[in-house]
Amino acid sequence: MAENAAYPPQEAFVDFFDERRNELNTHGDLSPKQKDLTELKFLDQVAHDLRKCGPNSIYINKSLFFDK
Repeated sequence: MAENAAYPPQEAFVDFFDERRNELNTHGDLSPKQKDLTELKFLDQVAHDLRKCGPNSIYINKSLFFDK
């Protein structure tokens, strides 16, 4: 799977989370606290899915095949 990634898996994984945070930052209607809480909820979902599915996690697949 990693060999089919758009670019190095570690970089893709970090960029996936950066993109998610950038999406939150574009919502001017959310306070910084609301953005942080939303991001923490998302990270909790990711952690849960990673524990449950391991390398088959949807978030691993999304991050590896995430287009720059």
